[in-house]
Amino acid sequence: MKILCLHGYGMNASVSIVITQRDPDPSLTSLEPGPANPARSFALCFGTPHHELTKEAPLVYELGKTHDLHMVFVNGPTPAPPAVGIAGQYEGPFCRWFDAEASSPVQLVSGATHTTTSPEDHIRTNMRHRGLTNVDPTNACDYIEKIMQTHDEAPFDGILGFSEGAAASAGWLFRQAAQGSKLPIKFALFLCGTPPAHFEQKDVLLADETSERIGIPTAHIVGSRDPAYQSGLALYNLCEKASARIYEHGKGHTVPWDLQITQAMAKEIRAVISSSDQGEDP
Repeated sequence: MKILCLHGYGMNASVSIVITQRDPDPSLTSLEPGPANPARSFALCFGTPHHELTKEAPLVYELGKTHDLHMVFVNGPTPAPPAVGIAGQYEGPFCRWFDAEASSPVQLVSGATHTTTSPEDHIRTNMRHRGLTNVDPTNACDYIEKIMQTHDEAPFDGILGFSEGAAASAGWLFRQAAQGSKLPIKFALFLCGTPPAHFEQKDVLLADETSERIGIPTAHIVGSRDPAYQSGLALYNLCEKASARIYEHGKGHTVPWDLQITQAMAKEIRAVISSSDQGEDP
């Protein structure tokens, strides 16, 4: 099972070594216009920065019990400063998916994770009023499309995005649907996700402002202590409820390594993968 994996803001592809014991795909880490030199930053998405490189990350290990995974990690197309906790731990250069002028989604939505307002109202207050406008996802969507078309003969089965990588993934899915293109993948996995910027409006896309929805099966892994928690819920609301599953792990902006949580996350992801294979709702 082949999955395209998109890192978060201020990270890069090569920490897939920590996760899968594979070297980054050399044909993709040098794919223009992304930086050519891979580094070790995606580990924070799946666990601690000091985990031994010779071991698989728990979520990948757990999923590997039932699926033969080929996880393809790629660098984002735009250089970026390192995310919080990255500098000094890993080598650069670091990347992101949107233009350099756009603010970090996590920085913009930081604040109360639980609120009496809707996720959409929370984002309108904490993102739009703080400058997340005029974000053009075209470059990121084109970049993802090029990878999908040129990687190798084996097609991708799904896409996985962490944080800003989830926003880029979702934006690409919305653009594919708007263009009437047949989706080349069967499912999407969003970890600590944020809603995408609309490819025409250049503004964050919210479920109560559009009837557009992601129709393929999706899994949403969110943390109730994540400053981007409400953004994760907003992305979930942009997906067809009949084919979407959500799991809240109670942690922050990371993918926990606890055994019980890992097994629960894997259960949700397996259900989504299984439903995509059968063409049924998860």
